[in-house]
This record gives sequence, C-alpha cells and structure tokens, in this order.
Amino acid sequence: MHSNVRGGPDHWRVAATWTDLIDQVQSCLERTGRHQFVLVEYDGALLGGPDPYAQAALIDVSWHCEVVSARYLMPGRWPLNELWLKSSGWSLSALAGANWFRSASTAANAAIMLVDGLRLGRQCPEPTRFCVSAHSFSGGPGPDDGESAFEASPLPSWESVAA
Repeated sequence: MHSNVRGGPDHWRVAATWTDLIDQVQSCLERTGRHQFVLVEYDGALLGGPDPYAQAALIDVSWHCEVVSARYLMPGRWPLNELWLKSSGWSLSALAGANWFRSASTAANAAIMLVDGLRLGRQCPEPTRFCVSAHSFSGGPGPDDGESAFEASPLPSWESVAA
C-alpha cells in the first residue's frame, strides 16, 4: 500500500525537461541501497489530490517498478491510460489492489519506465511538477508475489543516500 510521504522541501527537485527528470530519477535509483525504494510523485495540487505516483526497488538483480493502479487512484480522480500501459509492457496483477508493475534490468531503464508510466500512463503533463525521493521499507526487504509492499519511511533527502 502506498503511504503518501513527503520528506519536506528538500525532496522537491525542479526538472525543466523530461530528460532532466529521467536523469534525476536514475541518479536517485543508483544511490538507493538494498531495503530502500525510490518514490516518484506528481504534484496534482491543482486537482486536489490524491496524487499519481510510481515507485521502484532493486530486487535481486532487477528493478521492480510500479505505477499506481485504479484501486489507489480512481480514473475519475486522475486519468488512466490502461491501453498505453498494457502496450508498453506493464502488467496488472490478478491480486486485488496491486499496482501496475514491470521489471527493468538497469536503473536507466527503470527511470524511463517510471517517468513514462506517469507521463503517458497516468497523464501527468509537466516535468516541473514531480517529486523524487528515497525511502526505506518498513516491514521487510521489498515487494513479493506481485503485491505492492512499498511502505514509506522517509529518508532525510535522496541525495543523502549516496553518502
């Protein structure tokens, strides 16, 4: 289950372009350690929340990526392009409440998947309205059996993960 955690203003990074945003997400992914995950949120304050999000964690040798499903963010509250998600390789687990998921072999591929999943799958149109942050798993090593296990415990700043 998603926990809407924002660690404060130090988590917000303004990306002028989609390429800048992908680079920021990739950098955060590369600095994230085991038992941590990266959360990418879109600031939909103009629409009155909840906000679209995507998340990723390194599980074994690949990145487990998720984009919020209709269960956690209804299409009536925020657009959902299921056709684009399916045609781009995203899957929706048969488990009730699971998010859209996909695996990536590199942090670079995972960053592209997360950003495009929100930009095109959840129709988040502005690269300047994204937040990228790192968090620790609160109840174990990470996702298992296609069910989302992302529970946020905020870190001071995603840049501190590199230390």
